[in-house]
Amino acid sequence: MCVLINKRMHSGRRWYRRTRDWTCAGEALWDCHARAARSVSVTTPDAGSADPITTESPAADVTTAAAVIARLRTRLFRRELLPPLLLAACVFIVHDVGYVLTHNYWVDESWVAVSTKYPLRRLPDVTSTTPIGWSALARLFVFAGQQGPRLLPLAFAAAAVAVAYTFARDLGWRADRVRLGAGLLAAIGVLMVPAMLARNDLKQYTADACLALTVLALTSHLERVWSRRGLAVLAATVGGGMLFSHTVAFVGSVAFAAIVTVQLVRREWRRALEAAVAGAAALAMMAAVYLTFDASAIRPRLTTY
Repeated sequence: MCVLINKRMHSGRRWYRRTRDWTCAGEALWDCHARAARSVSVTTPDAGSADPITTESPAADVTTAAAVIARLRTRLFRRELLPPLLLAACVFIVHDVGYVLTHNYWVDESWVAVSTKYPLRRLPDVTSTTPIGWSALARLFVFAGQQGPRLLPLAFAAAAVAVAYTFARDLGWRADRVRLGAGLLAAIGVLMVPAMLARNDLKQYTADACLALTVLALTSHLERVWSRRGLAVLAATVGGGMLFSHTVAFVGSVAFAAIVTVQLVRREWRRALEAAVAGAAALAMMAAVYLTFDASAIRPRLTTY
């Protein structure tokens, strides 16, 4: 009997080790309980019919709902979405949001704030000191009052923290604890760096940081998992990012140059060609955005000022 118990205990240990983490085991147990509960039925006689009526047990609905909740919770932790979301929310804690939404604009902010007072069709005419996409997004935050558009740089700062966590976590670490620690350190670094703490004014500097980190994260992922889809996403991010940040042109150009160089050194001629084509497409999008919106917004009086 002792031998039988030991065998069962050892088999249970082996089953536990085969699971990737505790969340997989929990999800499997919940699925078993849910299937068992759905199979439970209650047979009651019907006075008006000779055939009995079979109804599902109320415990089945309760267990099924618990299984759904457990599955959602498991997916949330398995995909590691909770840490970056919590760290991104910390941006609104380390910044004095009340002060941000109450003190007056300074001179450079006024150029952006005044653009929200004009009709949308006049936006290309009044956008000079910031990218046109930034000025357009600022209109979404006017509901919070006159200084409400200052929530936009905080939103990009929060996105930068989440991207930094993802970038550092997915650098090829083997141990889960190391991956989590690397992501936390990178996110906290972006969250608490003085340059980010000081940037709560209505300027696009937090968007510059966010898009630069996004390009680095996409480049790092493409280095590990090569795909044409990854190249297309990187090209679209660099080209479309010109609507919100001008510095993404420099970061994106360096990223594509590095990708092509690495593939040439490895003698991966096909990949090098694909990367060159994607880089050319990104360059064309950046040129189109610049010639359409940025070049026409240059005013001699503004540059003299």
